Amino acid sequence: MLEQYEEAGLSLLQKAWSFNISKPNIHYDLYLSLHNESKDLVSTFTGIGNTNSYNSFLSSLSDTEKPSQLQIDFSPQPNTSCPILSIFSIDEKLQKELDWTEKPNFCLIFWGSWSNTCKKSLEEIEGILEKNKGEWDDIEIIGICLDDSAESVPKLKNVKNYWAKGFQAISDQGLEISEIPACLFIRNGVIIEKRDPTQSSFENDINFLRGEKPLQLIPHEGLEISSLSIIEENGGKSSLSLDWSGWYYLVLFYGCSESDSFIRQLREIRDEHAHWEEKLKIFVFFDEPIVSNENYFDIFCFDENSLEIVSKPGLVLLLNEGKILWKGSTHIENIGSKLKFWLDPVPQLTNSDYELSKKQVKNYMVSWKEKYPHAPFPSVLFTFSKGIYLFHSTPETHSVTLTGKYLQKYKHPIEEFFNYLSSIFPGAKNYSRYDPAHPEIQKGISCSFCNENIIKNQFLCLLCEPKIYLCPNCESQGLHVHPLYILTENSSELDEIRWGYCNVLLSEDQDGDLHKGVCCDGKSSGCSQEIRGIRWKCAHCPDYDLCSPCFSSNDPLHLESSLSKGHYPWHIMMKIPLKIIL
Repeated sequence: MLEQYEEAGLSLLQKAWSFNISKPNIHYDLYLSLHNESKDLVSTFTGIGNTNSYNSFLSSLSDTEKPSQLQIDFSPQPNTSCPILSIFSIDEKLQKELDWTEKPNFCLIFWGSWSNTCKKSLEEIEGILEKNKGEWDDIEIIGICLDDSAESVPKLKNVKNYWAKGFQAISDQGLEISEIPACLFIRNGVIIEKRDPTQSSFENDINFLRGEKPLQLIPHEGLEISSLSIIEENGGKSSLSLDWSGWYYLVLFYGCSESDSFIRQLREIRDEHAHWEEKLKIFVFFDEPIVSNENYFDIFCFDENSLEIVSKPGLVLLLNEGKILWKGSTHIENIGSKLKFWLDPVPQLTNSDYELSKKQVKNYMVSWKEKYPHAPFPSVLFTFSKGIYLFHSTPETHSVTLTGKYLQKYKHPIEEFFNYLSSIFPGAKNYSRYDPAHPEIQKGISCSFCNENIIKNQFLCLLCEPKIYLCPNCESQGLHVHPLYILTENSSELDEIRWGYCNVLLSEDQDGDLHKGVCCDGKSSGCSQEIRGIRWKCAHCPDYDLCSPCFSSNDPLHLESSLSKGHYPWHIMMKIPLKIIL
C-alpha cells in the first residue's frame, strides 16, 4: 500500500543528507476508514542537525515534498566537530575564543544562575573538582553561564568562568544547548559525549575523557559493520570475520553482572522460535572472560579499545547482510516482539487484497445493519506503516482496529461485527468503548399549546422546564421560539441523543438569516452551502445539518448522502430557528 511513497521518501532523505542533516529517516502512516472512505497520510521526518542546516533544508522543500511533521534533534552529537566558540569573562571585559588547541581535552559545563537544578548539580561538581585538584591538569574545565545578563552571575570554584550571552548566542555559533545543566566532553575538537550531570557520574565521565581510548564508531541504523576485534580465551587478539549472509543479533555488555536476566530471556526466545535457527545467529560479547556451559550462543570477550563499536551497557544490534537494521537496549521488556517484527513480518496486505477484503466486510455490513437497524455503524480503521532510511527500509506493517464509543446496549451487535471482522483480518483489535445510556427523553402525550393528543410527529423544546411539546400544527404557526427536537414515530432510541441546547447556543454565530460556518449535508438543489433560515441539526451525529428544503425533500440523493455519512431516518433532528430567544 505504501510502495508509491518510497521513491519520494528516499529522495527527501537524500536531499536532507546534502544539507548535513544526519541520520535522516521518514515514517509513513496511512489511515483508511472503512466507514466514511476517508484517507489520511501522515509522514514524519526525523534527523539530526543544527538550526542553519535545518532552515536551509526546509526552505529547499516544495509544498509537495514537505512531510506532515518535522522532528530535528539539534543537540550536540558524539563524533562531530565542535564549532569554535566566542565567550566572555563575567565582567565582560575579556572575550575568549575556544578553538580547542590549548589542551587536548575540554569539559564545558553549561548552566544558568536561575536554575535550582543547576545550583545543586554544580555544588556536587565543585566538591568533585576540589577532591581531584591537581590531578586533572590535562583537561580544561570551563563553566559557561547562559544567563541573558552577566550582572549577577556567581563564579564557580575550581573552573574557569565565562558567560555566553544567553542560549541564542550559543545557538548562533552552531551549538544547540536546549537543557541545562549539561556537560560537553571534547577531545581534539571533537565532541566525545554530552552528559546530564544530574543523571551521570561526573567523575567517571572525566576519567573516561582522560582515558586516551581511541575514537570509536557510534552505531546507528543503516551503518555497515565489516568485522569485530575480540580477545581469545588465551589472551590473544584476533578479528572476528563474519560473512554477514543472513541475520545477526549482537548483544554488547560492559560487565557480566547485568547480563543474567537478558541471557535467560534470549534462551526462552530461541526455544520458542526454533524456526529462527537457520537465519538468526546470536553473539554475546562480554568485557571479561566468563564460563558458560550453554551452547545456545557464541560467547566472546571483547577488547573495548579495539572494538569497532562503542556502546553503552546493554546495547543490542540486529543486522542483516552486515547492516544495522535496529538498535535497542537489553532493558526493553519484550525483545522477542522486536525480533519477530523483522524475522516473522506480517504478510503485506496489497491494494487488491485490501479492496477485496473491504468489499467482503461492506457486504456483511448490509446484512448486519438489517439485523440491528438501530445500532450505529461500527468504525473500522486500517493503518499501514513503513519506515524509510537512507540505506534500508522497514517491513510494511498493517493493523485493523474497531474503534468508537457506543452505548452498552449495543455491545452484543458490535462484538458480533468484530467477530466477523477478525475472521477476515486475523489479528484485528477491538478498541470499542461502551457507555451507559444517557437519561431518556420521554415523548409527550398532548400538545402544550392546543392540548390535543399528539398522534404521530411531535416537537420537544430543548430549553423549557417543565417540558413543552408541540403538535405539527402549532409548531408550523411558530408558537414557540426556542430550538426544538422533532420526534418522529421512528425516534425510539431517545437515550442516544448527543446534542443539547448548550451545543446549539455555542455553535451559533448568526449574521442576518445566515448560520455562519454551518453547511447543509444534503444533496438537493442549492445545498452544500451555508444554511440560511431554519437549520435542522441531528442530535445523534457529531456533524450533520440540513436546510429546510433538504429536510422536507424526498430526493433519493438526499437519502443516499445521509446514509453514507452515518445518518439514518430514525435519528432525532433539532429545529434551530434564526434567532434563539432565552
